[in-house]
Amino acid sequence: MSLDLLRYFLDDFSHSWFIPADNVARLARALGLLLLLASFMPGSWVRSIIRIKRSYFLSSAAILAALGSCAYGYFYLRGGPRIVDGATYYLQARSLSQGHFTWPLEEPSASYRGRFLYAHEGRIGGIFPPGYPLLLAIGFLLGHPMLIGPLLAAAITVLVYALALELARDLPRRVHEPIARGAVLFSLFSFTQRYHTADTMSHGAVALGAGLALFYALRGSRTKSSKLFLVAGLCVGYVVSARPVSAMPIGVVVGLITIASQVRLSGLALLGVGMIPGVALLLASQHAVTGHAFESTQLAYYARSDGPPGCFRYGFGKGIGCVFEHGDFVHNRLQDGHTLAAAIETTVWRIKSHMLEPLNVELLAVVLVPFAMLHALYRRTTRLPLLLIALQFCAYLPFYFDGVYPGGGARFYADILPVEHVLLALPLGFTKNPRLTTRLTILVLGLAFVGFAYRGSRDHGYLRDRDGGRPAFQAEAIAEAHVDHGLLFVDGDATFGIAYIAGVKADSGLAVARCKGGAHDYHLWRKLGSPPSYYYRFGEKSPSLEPYTPKATDRFESENEWPPVAQSGGYAAPSWPWCASDHSALILYPHLSGHASATIEVPIFEAGKYRITPQIVDRGQRAKATLELRKDNGTSIGKWSWSDSAAEETCVSLSSIEVELPAGSHTAELQAQGGEAGLDAIDIVRIP
Repeated sequence: MSLDLLRYFLDDFSHSWFIPADNVARLARALGLLLLLASFMPGSWVRSIIRIKRSYFLSSAAILAALGSCAYGYFYLRGGPRIVDGATYYLQARSLSQGHFTWPLEEPSASYRGRFLYAHEGRIGGIFPPGYPLLLAIGFLLGHPMLIGPLLAAAITVLVYALALELARDLPRRVHEPIARGAVLFSLFSFTQRYHTADTMSHGAVALGAGLALFYALRGSRTKSSKLFLVAGLCVGYVVSARPVSAMPIGVVVGLITIASQVRLSGLALLGVGMIPGVALLLASQHAVTGHAFESTQLAYYARSDGPPGCFRYGFGKGIGCVFEHGDFVHNRLQDGHTLAAAIETTVWRIKSHMLEPLNVELLAVVLVPFAMLHALYRRTTRLPLLLIALQFCAYLPFYFDGVYPGGGARFYADILPVEHVLLALPLGFTKNPRLTTRLTILVLGLAFVGFAYRGSRDHGYLRDRDGGRPAFQAEAIAEAHVDHGLLFVDGDATFGIAYIAGVKADSGLAVARCKGGAHDYHLWRKLGSPPSYYYRFGEKSPSLEPYTPKATDRFESENEWPPVAQSGGYAAPSWPWCASDHSALILYPHLSGHASATIEVPIFEAGKYRITPQIVDRGQRAKATLELRKDNGTSIGKWSWSDSAAEETCVSLSSIEVELPAGSHTAELQAQGGEAGLDAIDIVRIP
């Protein structure tokens, strides 16, 4: 780790303590101080806590966990998904609730394509694995998708309790219950755990699946029941279907437990059988989205939408790191490629962020983790959660992006939070005294609340206030405007992901499309029969719905066609040249100054004779570029060639051609060699 990174960590930690600034943080401070005071008070109250019936304690904790996640969704998320990943999961789940991995791609396709979506042969789908969307789809069928997270929170609470009892079996029996209840309380009041069981992200479901796999494998080994390894296999398979990389650590640990058991052969066979449904679900989703069962949807998406070629791959070397999606990160951290040193530095950054998450403040992790590691020297069962955590860290070492954001933390490690809560509770049984173990639990819990108030609440406050402080789309604005049919234009990928419902027609419902401006909006509106149309405006204080009639125009802005239909030798991405119409254009960036190409769609809605005039951006890089238009059957329509020669960036109109065209989705292929080439727009004017 570089000295600059260490210096940044210390500076960030020293400047991150502040007076609680919101009501949740103030309440946490008050509860924390009360718990700290109670942990030192003499009396019989500790015995009373221990004597609470197990069923009462566990059911109350599960209900509190669900309510806590609901409260997090209300106070911090403001009622809906807050990042574009969550919005895409939301969109995928809605489609699965209708029985499909993908949905028909309407025309013009640019009005429906976008970030984290992959189009193939007239259909389009989300790029994330299907395990969690399938679970979230149940919420759509019930009419309340945001309730799935709180239900996961309740299930995780029961899991943590059962797993703690299973791992505490080599400790004195009298401390089993205090340890299990302590682990539950740690999980219950981890605010990062509350986030991951409130937003529509996959980590809560993966955490439940991984924890259940570990629990059933341990119980199967202890009871010599090979059938329990079948259940463990089902859980590992589910993790495969939801987050394949996170399936590797739990798969290895469960495999080792199976091999060490007395039912090794039958256990391994049933473990493999159990994994089949999850693996089959993942392969079926990949086949539906990409056309190939063994082609990763995410790799296919980034191959088409970002660069350099192969930028999203898992491993080490030059060219790793997608410069459009993660440009700042790649520029700052991966200037020499994704080397082992860069991977270790990113992992250290993740771990530093993750230390805040189990108990809301780093200091508790600094104290308790070494304690747990020391405990593992004497207690064999503690080694398994430690091994799982270490493997989780290693599994994401070859992935270049840190995946850290306020509130969500080092989200790749959130998949093991329940196991960490058990691990942190186990050493408290060293006292062999249930009352003292309970007092220590209350002490740690008080410090966790105070830590959140003075330290952790800052990040969750950032999450609450980011992107306007509310979800990108709120259906209440539509209801208040009493609009029930027509065409609704929306801005942004997150807004589209939450608002879009496949199959809705403008004459009977509210059809949603992306607001692109230019000819895309106008021709879509005309194609649908000029229905009542509206624009959803996010607004600084509250969203609103405004009438919006697209202006008549024949200019198709090329940047609206991102991601392109295909690209090779480099990547195409939107840019913002000063001279371009609408101040934006599509720029093709060759890899290592070689030859690159990108293909975009050119929609024609009515057959007829057209005058076509490309508008290009001369980047002044002496690049040689060509643009070729082709009919949907591959026949060439026209071809233009030029060499950049301007002293500075300039926008130029190329010569016009007149051609008869059938209706359909035609294409334009932009090629560049020796430098960047830019396409501003294509004017497609119908000749009467």
